[in-house]
Amino acid sequence: MYTLEDKDEILLGRSVAVVGYGNQGRPQALNLRDSGMRPVIALRAGSRSRPAAEADGFDVMTPEEALRACDVFVILIPDEEHPAFFSEYVYGSLKKGQTFIFAHGFSMVFGGLSLKEYPVNIGLLSPKGPGTALRQRFLSGEGLPGVMAAEQDVTGDLKRILISYAYFTGMLARGVHETTFREETVCDLFGEQAALCGGTIELMKKTYGTLASAGYSPEMAYFETIFEMKAIIDMIYDKGIEYMREKISDTAEFGAYEAAERLFDGEFDKRMERMLKDIENGGFAERWIADHKDGRRLLKKKRDDEKKSDVIMTERAMRKKGLI
Repeated sequence: MYTLEDKDEILLGRSVAVVGYGNQGRPQALNLRDSGMRPVIALRAGSRSRPAAEADGFDVMTPEEALRACDVFVILIPDEEHPAFFSEYVYGSLKKGQTFIFAHGFSMVFGGLSLKEYPVNIGLLSPKGPGTALRQRFLSGEGLPGVMAAEQDVTGDLKRILISYAYFTGMLARGVHETTFREETVCDLFGEQAALCGGTIELMKKTYGTLASAGYSPEMAYFETIFEMKAIIDMIYDKGIEYMREKISDTAEFGAYEAAERLFDGEFDKRMERMLKDIENGGFAERWIADHKDGRRLLKKKRDDEKKSDVIMTERAMRKKGLI
């Protein structure tokens, strides 16, 4: 693991372009600037993000201009857009020795990027949290941990560049762990699907639905299955699972152990293993890329179904009443 003891300021002598100005682009660019750097923002002509970047005081370049002027490119546009972006703007214009830093390895591992065919540095630096958290913890001085990988080092100083970028964006304050593009990608996808954005959300929705279907008020069901989740997660984030167990009641702890045994049996474990294999062998990536090319038809349907669900309607009503 790399920490502040390993800090490197090599990037002060490099010109950096942040490609994209969304959920990760804006926070990372702001952190860089607040650390004394002057990154430019690279956006397509006509990008809807351009006014926001200019309002924040950044110089905005087109991808073509940035490729001529800069040394380091931090790719923070959506993963599914990488192949088309690199084909249109990058492959024909890049220069030997330039550095490309990704926040996620999906497009390199599963998305068909052919960047490794060119004499450029290819690295990964992924903050372990959304851009809002990266920015907030930079401002508080706490920092957000990250992971890094040096996939292709043609200049011999790629690790120094990655560590320097981690330092200027605040990740080094909490430590940066070394990994590989594939490990980061598989673990990230599986964690999102099985726990963070998939399993946990669906478990809350199913628990809510069981109570509501049994005749309990939607408000009580929401409070007990979704609203209180933050308090539990906050305890785990602050001091770990063991600390959380110590702070809940013995009744809750005893019931939790029993529920885990009843809900998560051997068949559940097998389904988790199959899900991981599906990610590892590229099955998930193939389906997502196909849906993206199909106009995101399945994603849009899922989105619409979610908006019409009972739990979301309850959530909206409770927010409107000021209950949550």
